[in-house]
Amino acid sequence: MSARTPALATRDRTTTSAISSIGLAMVAHSGFGLYVVFVKYLLGYLPSFRTLALAFSLALPVVLIVTYPGIAWREFERREMWLLAALAVGRSITKLIGLQFTFAVYVQLVDMAVPLLTPLFAWLLLKERMPSGTPPAILLTTLGTLCVITVNPLEMSLPNGSNDLIGIGFAFVSAIFMILGVVYTRHLTTCASRFRPAGLFVSQISLVAVGYWVLAAVNHEPWQPFREVGLSVWLVFGLFVVLSIVAAGITQTVSISRIKATLFSALLSWRLAVAAVIGWLLLGEALSSGWQIAGVVLVMGTISLYLLHQARSGRSAIGQTPL
Repeated sequence: MSARTPALATRDRTTTSAISSIGLAMVAHSGFGLYVVFVKYLLGYLPSFRTLALAFSLALPVVLIVTYPGIAWREFERREMWLLAALAVGRSITKLIGLQFTFAVYVQLVDMAVPLLTPLFAWLLLKERMPSGTPPAILLTTLGTLCVITVNPLEMSLPNGSNDLIGIGFAFVSAIFMILGVVYTRHLTTCASRFRPAGLFVSQISLVAVGYWVLAAVNHEPWQPFREVGLSVWLVFGLFVVLSIVAAGITQTVSISRIKATLFSALLSWRLAVAAVIGWLLLGEALSSGWQIAGVVLVMGTISLYLLHQARSGRSAIGQTPL
């Protein structure tokens, strides 16, 4: 009995560590799913560029303090890191513009296409072999997306008309920026050149903050709305900074270091569930038809099964940041 005790204790510690790491991954995905909802809410009260500039600037010192031990400062001298950060700037800005035209859940829905389209781009740009099941997964996800954004695919009408098309278009461009970032990261990995996640996250937050401050100055966005909004708006702003930027980014970095990145990616569909539920509660963006609910379920199921298939076949994961 006593001989088995150390083995059982080790197994228990391993199980506990795995559960806590998966819990951290769920926190990260929840924060990323909340990102679009919080930003959409804040757009109704505050100037867009200045709001994001302030949010990322406030998050940066906290992220620096927490991730400091894992940062390799020499990496900041490499132009490849700043190219990845520039892609994050493009992704963040186009996502913000998309949210100004359409529902938060629609933008998150487009984001879900990233893990499916990345192999397609890697095949085109890096000549990588496309994983089996990619075309059917893209087809099913597209079908599910149509069910959600048209409310009723038999009628093919958008709730906000052309504004939805504009918003979804910008969301798609945002997804392309993310895909290019992932493909470029894969290219660097094949060249035996990679970055530590902590440093990459810090560089992205820094450059995104600078980009938004520049845009706020160019557009002459005022400070006055910040003095006029109530406590509820500031509460959402605080939750946005804490949950969707700081906590999401840090817990992603920690959880991926503890569990396989493929497992982290396999939980990706949780973001859509969070965006749909909290978007309904906070923004009133309810899924109003059975077609929409079926579409969300189809997209989440397809993404989860596809990424689990990738994990079992040993494919590299598709990490995502909220930027």
